[in-house]
Amino acid sequence: MSQNNPGSVTLTLTAACNLRCSYCYEHHKSTNRMTFDTARDILDRELSNTGMDSLTIDFFGGEPFLEFPTIRRICEYVWSKEWDVEYKFFVSTNGTLVHGEVQDWLSDHKEDFWVGLSFDGTPEMNDANRDSSSGLIDLSFFSQSWPAQGVKMTVSRETLPTLADGVKYLHAQGFSVNCNLAYGPDWDSQQWENVLQAQLMDLVDFYVANPDISPCSMLSMEIPYVAIADELEYTKWCGAGTNMKVYAPDGTCYPCHFFEPMAVGKEMARQSLTIDFANAAQLKDPECDGCILMPICPTCYGSNYAATGNIAKKDRDLCTFTKTMAMANSFLWYRLLEKYSDEELRISRERRKLLTDGIVAIQEGFPTDFKH
Repeated sequence: MSQNNPGSVTLTLTAACNLRCSYCYEHHKSTNRMTFDTARDILDRELSNTGMDSLTIDFFGGEPFLEFPTIRRICEYVWSKEWDVEYKFFVSTNGTLVHGEVQDWLSDHKEDFWVGLSFDGTPEMNDANRDSSSGLIDLSFFSQSWPAQGVKMTVSRETLPTLADGVKYLHAQGFSVNCNLAYGPDWDSQQWENVLQAQLMDLVDFYVANPDISPCSMLSMEIPYVAIADELEYTKWCGAGTNMKVYAPDGTCYPCHFFEPMAVGKEMARQSLTIDFANAAQLKDPECDGCILMPICPTCYGSNYAATGNIAKKDRDLCTFTKTMAMANSFLWYRLLEKYSDEELRISRERRKLLTDGIVAIQEGFPTDFKH
């Protein structure tokens, strides 16, 4: 079956959580829970949607494993039937409840049920961000059960000064690392830009010395696109509001989890239902016109909406940090291309050329006193 039109359906099983993460953007948690009947009706409808080639069914929260009996019942129901759409189950978790019966069930179904762990670096960093929870998490279970999945590492103001140590620690545990700056805090780029820069350059040294380790997401920007930015039309960054559907506990469908009531409150959540995400003009920030990083800028429409009330309007401090990341990416690839052959890097001659052009475009496009 063709996989050209994948979609995702998120079931927010609970608006409650067993942790109090320092940066959490879900400011309106509650005891609201999704019933099995609501979940079943949603999946009956979505799995009969022949407009999608494949579907990821994502369990979300709060902490979704607070509702483990519902997760198990939903999966057993879906597995018991034949569907026209290929699908897979996925859950995002803080890992604290994955023990005993839960861990045994996941082990039995790890080929059919994927788990994404959120863990914020070293145990000390995770404890600082995530309610001193490191001792409750079996890291090896996640890295050994789903080695291709990676780990989600959120960086707060408290942990940014040790970002590099956190990424290296998680690599040593066997994880690839998807890391991002927390969307909840108020970042001041004048205070934090140099800290981010120093941490990224530490990681540049690490990846140059270890070219077989896939760089973390902050250093995995597709800089070849910068070289051809003038040739590219503006495209939507993610599936929010189009091929992504997020169902709140009461069954209401939102554009993504950032737009749910537990994130932005009932009124802003209600207003988000009127946004036309198919209208590219509503998605583009006019202040970004002419920016060569537009094709690779990780725009989050939900965090924009929560911070500014406008899905297009970006936090200018986060914009500054994106430029810092792009510059660090350019230095990483400059040094890799200088030190290793195409064969060693497993890239084509054409990609080397595009990488080189992207490096030049970034370094000429953003004159800076970037320390390297």
